[in-house]
Amino acid sequence: MKPSKVAICFSGELRTFSVAMPFLLNEFFCDASADIFLHTWNKTGDHKHTDFELTPLQEIVHNSHHNLVQLKVDTPINHSGPFGSMLYSIQQANWMKRQHEINEHFDYDLVIKSRYDMLVRPGTRFFINDISDRTLYYSLGNRGLVHTDVGKHGLSDIIFWGDSPTMDIACDTYRHYNWQAYPRYLELMNGNMQDPSDSMLSPGTLIYQRTLKRNVQVKQIEPQYGETLWRTKVEHLDPNSDFEEIRRAY
Repeated sequence: MKPSKVAICFSGELRTFSVAMPFLLNEFFCDASADIFLHTWNKTGDHKHTDFELTPLQEIVHNSHHNLVQLKVDTPINHSGPFGSMLYSIQQANWMKRQHEINEHFDYDLVIKSRYDMLVRPGTRFFINDISDRTLYYSLGNRGLVHTDVGKHGLSDIIFWGDSPTMDIACDTYRHYNWQAYPRYLELMNGNMQDPSDSMLSPGTLIYQRTLKRNVQVKQIEPQYGETLWRTKVEHLDPNSDFEEIRRAY
């Protein structure tokens, strides 16, 4: 059955939200009338963090056909290694969704995890199709990759989706993160890899491994959305005419 109750959970730093979010809500997600859950930080930016006002973000959602249910803003957490902040934000956005389900006594048919700075090719629409239980869906994206030769599988962490219980599993990866391995992860991020099979270590691989352990099937959709990230250095470009240039800047 086609999903009727849809939630979209946005997480991470805001970055280019002011240009990317209207495009996402009004074009890419135009076929869904979704409840929106937002988690972010009170500082933002690719490298230099600056304070921001929340009003523009709220106005973008209110000016769309979607429904803003909850916005949560946290002070950035100092983790001892990579991916912690990203996985935490994903978890928090999903937890707001889950609490809303508990309070209102229902489950969403479809839950989508997205980012504030995601961009897809103009004219692309999110498919609201039938989904299977205990199945996590993702699009390969601009740089998503699966390294089958070394047995390291990953999914694109820019956008993925599934039914509500499946997304509860995938989005709770932060709580099951191997904190003792952080020094090793830092070595990998700094390019000091001893094992080439670790070259695909990313939030996407961690989420993938978490879902497999819980017997969740992971499916890559066809055709791909070709999603990318709209970086601040090309924020001034027009996606309708400059999509490939924005894509290359990722």
